[in-house]
Amino acid sequence: MKLHARRVVAFCVALLPWAAALADDVLILTNGDRISGRIDRIENGRIEVATSWAGAVRIDVDAVQTVEMDRDVTLVLGGRTRRAGRLAIDAGRMSLREDETAPPVPVDAKAVTAMHVGRVTRDEWRIGGRVNVGASDAKGNTELSRLNLDAEAIARRDRDRVTATARGNQATRHDVETEAKASVGLKVDRFISRRQYAYAAATFEHDRLKDLRKRRTFGAGGGYQVLEGERSSLSLEAGIDRVLTDFFGSPDDQVLAARLAIRAEHWLIEDRLQVFHNGQNYIGLTDVHRTFVRTQTGLRVPLNSRLMASLHVNADWEGDPAPGRRSLDRTVAFTVGYRW
Repeated sequence: MKLHARRVVAFCVALLPWAAALADDVLILTNGDRISGRIDRIENGRIEVATSWAGAVRIDVDAVQTVEMDRDVTLVLGGRTRRAGRLAIDAGRMSLREDETAPPVPVDAKAVTAMHVGRVTRDEWRIGGRVNVGASDAKGNTELSRLNLDAEAIARRDRDRVTATARGNQATRHDVETEAKASVGLKVDRFISRRQYAYAAATFEHDRLKDLRKRRTFGAGGGYQVLEGERSSLSLEAGIDRVLTDFFGSPDDQVLAARLAIRAEHWLIEDRLQVFHNGQNYIGLTDVHRTFVRTQTGLRVPLNSRLMASLHVNADWEGDPAPGRRSLDRTVAFTVGYRW
């Protein structure tokens, strides 16, 4: 029995480092409240804590008396300067201690634009994104099947940002295909200043019902990050693209187009309801009739810190559709997805 007890004690002692690594961060507020969870974000003077009881909770740094955190973090100040160490807060005043022997270095909480777990250098990529899927299937008097996919991944490193997107819709009615389209895109941004950036982009699109075997766009231009905050973000882009189009039953063509794009997100109710709009306009320069537009507008509702529901409208417009096809395609979709 004594030998068994010693083994149990030894096992528990061996688990202590792992238990400490998994321990929650703790914020003690100036009013005496205690919030336990995982600090996921620090930005513009606010701390975001992922909790098991209320999802994401945001607190002003000024309202924090102390913080208990058993891991190093890297804070980005003003979008460029990085400082790493153990986070400390004393009555709303934030600081970082680089190691156990070093004195704490004061940090202006309102100058913090990002936080990363661990000691992150400029050469390491940070990746986030989402995947949304929607499906329906009806049998009986009405036979209808539909599948929707919408995914996006964004990787950032210092001045670089890479965005990859994928979208697909497939539907059948009484075993007859009524929708079959897919598109993917890749865009690379290089920030020249905090708000201005240059970009290069490429897209691929297929839409059988629109007589579109494949359409490829390759282009470059400039963008401006008008807003990039906790509640709202807005970016505008303009550039020149080469558009190559192959049809199933019509002559193939290629045009030079001016690309105008907008991307906007805004929390109507913080952490509860978000509205978004993405739009890309390709205006034909060598043939204005070859102008086309892609837009997506909708609402997102977080279900917890990782899952979210989305209701959105995809609207695509063709200035010169193939014979027998309409200019406007519209799809309304409800999806549930995962974000990271």
